[in-house]
Amino acid sequence: MKKHIIYTLLTLCLCAILLSSCGTAPTEKPDADPPIDDETIGDSEEENDFEDAEDEEPSLAQFRETISESGADFGVAYLGYCGENFDDIADYIYELGLCGEYAFIEDMDETSLISTASNEMYLIVPAKRETVYVYEAILNDDYGLDKGELLGKSDDGKPFILLCNISEIMPNAMVYTETFGYYYPALSGMDGKLVPDEYIYDFSPYGAINEYFDIQNGEADGADSIFCGEWFGEAEDGDGELMSMCLSIFPDGTADYTYGIGNSELIEWFTGEWSVDADSDRLVFDLYGGEIGDDPESFYVDPREFISSFSWDMDYLDDGTYVLLLDHEDGDPLLYGTEGETFEFLQMAEEDYSFLCASWYTGDEYTDTYLELFDDGTVHYYVYEGDETIADLRGYWYAQDATLCLELAEEGDDEFSEGIYGEYKFNCEDEYLTLSPTDGAFPLTDYMAENEYDSFIISGLG
Repeated sequence: MKKHIIYTLLTLCLCAILLSSCGTAPTEKPDADPPIDDETIGDSEEENDFEDAEDEEPSLAQFRETISESGADFGVAYLGYCGENFDDIADYIYELGLCGEYAFIEDMDETSLISTASNEMYLIVPAKRETVYVYEAILNDDYGLDKGELLGKSDDGKPFILLCNISEIMPNAMVYTETFGYYYPALSGMDGKLVPDEYIYDFSPYGAINEYFDIQNGEADGADSIFCGEWFGEAEDGDGELMSMCLSIFPDGTADYTYGIGNSELIEWFTGEWSVDADSDRLVFDLYGGEIGDDPESFYVDPREFISSFSWDMDYLDDGTYVLLLDHEDGDPLLYGTEGETFEFLQMAEEDYSFLCASWYTGDEYTDTYLELFDDGTVHYYVYEGDETIADLRGYWYAQDATLCLELAEEGDDEFSEGIYGEYKFNCEDEYLTLSPTDGAFPLTDYMAENEYDSFIISGLG
């Protein structure tokens, strides 16, 4: 795993200061000036050793003893990447299998989460029952790290989850206790694991993380998923035409790429797989698609492969929004005439369209039409005419900007060469879902074809 910092000078200085060219930890013991304010010290609680913790959850007290016996001051587990919703984090940790070995994790709740609006996730367990402070770490003019605002604290040494960092060599959070000093959670650029440190007891579930993000094509086993998400960018093609680009990169190794003019005119759409080349650390896309046709019997006009590789970088804005930078290296360019150019994508805000997950129905005296949208992103569309099934298609759906996008095909048609693609503006009020097809979208019913819209009524089927 490797993530790059945008500016070469900054990278070299930070490597020298924080990793000393071999991945050593940027941790200091109390002989350094502590970064805590005098007024904050007055709020600190008296520390309690684990021997006096009869009132503590047994598995936590036992784990503190394990940490101390190893000579460490903190138990730290790197957990991979996740969002800031605590319910999602709890589910993710359960999937990693940590709760069975460390029962105290089940007692953690929303108050156990401290975030810098980043998504490297660390579980931190202090060896001693003392107050732990977490500060923002700010890069200064000398390429060192200064203490910023107080992000949160953990009283009595309670375990907590910290979301921080955008790069292994640039921590943006510092963890501080009066007896220990301060510690910067960070990953090594050598192997993507925690930076080795004698004061840290590493209990990271690396095997489970690699399995969770395992890319089944065999080229990106355990690949870094920091670039997974929904991305939007704008750039001019070789003719000077401004294009809007949407790039979706998913942790299961699949990806979608579309581009068009503004938000209304889609020009081409591609879907397939992504991987990371182990030798060059390039992000590789192996996609299939092309121009969307008007003929419902043919999904693409002159379908083609889109195979391309990019060197990549990450940055983030002051508001915490991530920026993905892609430098075109080989293969197809993202836009016509842009070989070798750099593209900047902004992280798209997640929108909650879970209310669309239902079975929707409309009917007339001749036909009954059903549209079933499932929470795993799959869709089932089928139409009955009396007792006869006249349409039965399955595929995928997603929604963005109040637009429902459907990709449908006969079962077994993986390439969608004889399928349906459509974008439908939607409005949902009470139990009614109104769909308005955009140009070229397949009419889901005859009524939609005649009147340019349709209303599906929720049927309660699931």
